Amino acid sequence: MPSLQRTFFDDSARYIVRDKRWGFRLKCNICKFRYSCGGKKSLRHANQICTEIKEDHLRCCPDATFEIQSDFHAAELPHDDVVQTTNQSTTSSSYTDVSGASISSSSFTAGRKYLIYVTAAIGGTVNSDVDAYQVLHGSTAFASSEHIGEPYDDNSGITRYYYGWFTVWTAVSSEGIKMQFKKDSGSGSTQIDNIHIAALEISEDLTENTDWYSNETATEDTLDTTFGDTNDASITVSSGADEIWWVSAYSRIRALDTGDQTESRINRDSGADVAPLISTEGEDTNGKRTQLMTNVYKLSSGSHTFKQESRHDAGSAPVRTHSGIFAIRLDQFDVHTTEAAYNEAEISPDTNNSFATSPVQALTASIQPNTTGDVFCIGYMVYDINSTIKSRARMQVDNSDQPATQTSDFYEIYRWDSTDELPVVFSEIVNLDTTSHNIDMDVTSTDTIPKFEDRMIVAFTLELAGGGGSSLIKIANDTISISESANQVMSLVRTHNDTVNITESTNLAMTLVRNIADTVNISENVNRLKTIGAKVINETVSISEAHNRALGFVKVVNDTLNISEAFNRVLESGGNLIRIINDTISISDANNRTRSLSRTISETVNVSEIHNRTRILVRTISDTINIVEVSSIVKGLAKVINDTINIAETTVKKIAAAVSVIRGGSDVVVLKRGQDVEII
Repeated sequence: MPSLQRTFFDDSARYIVRDKRWGFRLKCNICKFRYSCGGKKSLRHANQICTEIKEDHLRCCPDATFEIQSDFHAAELPHDDVVQTTNQSTTSSSYTDVSGASISSSSFTAGRKYLIYVTAAIGGTVNSDVDAYQVLHGSTAFASSEHIGEPYDDNSGITRYYYGWFTVWTAVSSEGIKMQFKKDSGSGSTQIDNIHIAALEISEDLTENTDWYSNETATEDTLDTTFGDTNDASITVSSGADEIWWVSAYSRIRALDTGDQTESRINRDSGADVAPLISTEGEDTNGKRTQLMTNVYKLSSGSHTFKQESRHDAGSAPVRTHSGIFAIRLDQFDVHTTEAAYNEAEISPDTNNSFATSPVQALTASIQPNTTGDVFCIGYMVYDINSTIKSRARMQVDNSDQPATQTSDFYEIYRWDSTDELPVVFSEIVNLDTTSHNIDMDVTSTDTIPKFEDRMIVAFTLELAGGGGSSLIKIANDTISISESANQVMSLVRTHNDTVNITESTNLAMTLVRNIADTVNISENVNRLKTIGAKVINETVSISEAHNRALGFVKVVNDTLNISEAFNRVLESGGNLIRIINDTISISDANNRTRSLSRTISETVNVSEIHNRTRILVRTISDTINIVEVSSIVKGLAKVINDTINIAETTVKKIAAAVSVIRGGSDVVVLKRGQDVEII
C-alpha cells in the first residue's frame, strides 16, 4: 500500500475567509471510483472527509493513486456524492458491502436532514435466481430501499434493471451511507454497476415545507385495481407564479401473484397530470421491487398536491410496503433547467444497435452555470417495450458518459413481460464551467417497436441563488506516494508533487514553524520578522564568516580552529554586555561593547561559529553532518540547531524565562520529519 500523508489545509485565521464553502473532487487513477463533496463550511471538515475517503479506498484498491481538485464557493449547498463504475458481483447469500459505494460518516452532521438519492444498474447471471440490494445508514438498512427480485435475463449479466430510490434522512452520529448486495437464492452471481449515491444537506440553507417537502410512509397497503389510497405518500406545496419544481416518488411493492401487473405513478392536483407511470409484472412471490418515478413541473401561484399512487390489474392483490414523495423548488438554485426538459410522448430508438452510429437522442437540455461548480444532473424515461426487443440507453454531458463507461458497458434493457413499462434512470453530480453544456439521453435498439416515453432531464447548480461566488481550482497529481491535496487560502495555493520521500517546509502565517532535514551541506537564508534582518550560513567543512546584526551590534569572525565558548548576556547588569570566551588556541581580541560592538577574531584552522541575536533568543549548536532545525519566530525568536562537529556552545539569555508566544499563548510547536501540522 502506498504511503498516505494527511491532506493539509492551512486554516490560518489571518487568511481564511469564514463565509467561503469548500470542496474537492477525488478520482482513483487505477479503478473507476470517483468521489466529490462541496459546500463544507470549514477547510478542516473538507480535509477530514478527503483523508477518510482516501484511506477507505486504499483498503479495496491498494495500488490506488489519486487525482484531486479543490475549490471554494460563496454559497454552495453542502453535498457529497460517490460514483462507482466498476461492475461488481457476489455469490454470497449474506449482504456484503459494494466496494466504493459509500459516503463517510464525517460527511454528515447529526440532527441535520439530507436527501439521499441512489441510482444503479443491477442484474444477475441467471434469470431464475433472486438478487437483492439495499442501502444502509451505519449498520441499519433503510427498509424502503431493499429491492429483491429476479433479473431480466440470464445473458451473463448484460441485461440490467435501473434501480432508483431516495429518502430524506436525519443524520445519526457516526453513521455513514453505503450500499450492499447479495444472492437471495440461486446459483448464479448478483451484479451491480454504474452506482451513484448523492447526499444533499437540505435542512440548514433551505427551509422544510417552504423550499422542499417530503412524505414517506411505511404503512403496508393491499392494492386494489384502482389508483388512490389513504396510505399514498402525499405532499402539498406552496408555489409562487411560474416556479420550477422537481418531484420524485417511489413505491416498494411485494408481489403475491407472479402474473400480476403492478403500476405506480405521480398524480398532480387530482389528475391534472398523472405521469410518469411504470408497470412491472410480478416474477417471484418473495420479490419486493422498488420503482422510481420523477418529473419536473412549472407551477402556478398557489397550492399544489402531489401523490404517489399504485394499483394492480388482476390476480392476488400485491402489497405496497413503502411509499414516498419529495419535491424541491429549483428557483432557489443559481441556475437550473426548466419544465421544457420533459416530453411525455413516445419516441422510437434507431435500429443500428450501436452508440457509435448516430443513436436517437431521446431528449436534450442545456445549462450554463454562472460559476464553475457542481451541477446535479438526472435523466429519466420509461421503457415501453411492447415486444421482446432489447434496447440500450445512456446519459451524456457534453458527449461524455455520466456515469462513465455506459457506452462501453452497453447494457441491455429488457422486460419481465411484453406489457412492462420500466424506469430508466441516470444521475451524476458533474463539475461544469461557465460555458453552455449539453445534457442528453441516447437510445438504440435492433427494432423501432420498443418506445421511450415520459422523458425528463433535470439539472441544477448546487450554488444557491444569489451566492455570486467564484471558485479556485487546484489539481494535485500523485505518483507513488500521496502527499496531499492543495491548500487554498484566498489566493494561496500550495502544491506537492512527491514521488518517494517528502521533505517539507511549512510556513504558517503569524507563527512561523520551519522543519528542515538535511544531511551534509546546509545553505540557509532565514528572514526574520520586524527588524531582525538576515542571516546566511554556508557550510561544508569550514565557515568563513557569520555576520550578525542586533541593535547596532556587529561581529565579524574569521577563524580556523575550534572554539568553545559560553556567551551570556544579562541586561540587568546595567545594559553592559559581558562576554566570556575560552579558546583552545589563541584569540587576538575580545572586546565587549554596549549597543555598538566590534569584535575581530583571527585564527588558523577550522571555525564553526554562530551568533544569535534578537532581544530574547536561545540557540544551541553542536553538529556538522546532520542538522535538524526547528525555527520558531514569534516576537521573540527561539531557534535550535543540532550539529555534530567539535563545537560545544551554550547560549543562555535572561530577560524572561518564557520562550515563545503563539497567538497570545499557545505552545511552540516542534515538528519531527513527516509530522502534520494544523494551526487554527
